Amino acid sequence: METQQSTAARLDPSLVGARVPLNQIPVIDFGPFLKGSSAERRAVARKIGEACRNIGFFYLTGHGIPRSMVDGVFGEARRFFALPPEKKREIAIENSPCHRGYFSLGGENLDPKQQVEAGDFKEGIKIGRDLPLDHPLVKAGTPPTGLPANGDFAASGEKINLAYDEAWTLTSFIADTFGQHALVTLYLRVAGGSPDAAVDQPLHDVLGVDKAGLIAGWQDYLRRNI
Repeated sequence: METQQSTAARLDPSLVGARVPLNQIPVIDFGPFLKGSSAERRAVARKIGEACRNIGFFYLTGHGIPRSMVDGVFGEARRFFALPPEKKREIAIENSPCHRGYFSLGGENLDPKQQVEAGDFKEGIKIGRDLPLDHPLVKAGTPPTGLPANGDFAASGEKINLAYDEAWTLTSFIADTFGQHALVTLYLRVAGGSPDAAVDQPLHDVLGVDKAGLIAGWQDYLRRNI
């Protein structure tokens, strides 16, 4: 507890959030993103972006995930974070070749320009879906050839699984190569725009690369780390 209080005391004043009543936390229906039109998916994405920027949290409905699975995940989260620090550090993210694992309180800093004295006031664990070694894509060593498209996330079966895998590894590559702040800045620049036209200029402005350069670097990252 002393560590938490010490870390909180060093938070930049602009990052100390106000208390928000539970009834002010947005409730967002994810159903239109899964089954709706492109415009409906963008509307859901905008609501999520606004909730993350203005409140920091949101409730999600219409996601189709069974209640038993939700309860099981929360149960496993409580079990893991109740472990002693040294036990959690056995899977520290610093030791991962693909940006997965545990980070301690203050171990991540998503706004280093503002939060200059300490990291974020949270601990967490980053996970991802791993394809089995006998999966055709793994056996073929298939790298992605383009950025994930909006329509891929509205598909079903293996196509949607691949889209989420690609999105996760792409964000890991950007965070590891350009930094967490660049990843957040790029997201804010791209969110809500058209899938293609809104990407090229932010890539150049934030990362200093074009789309082809980003994909080539991402492919190389996957070959080296996965």
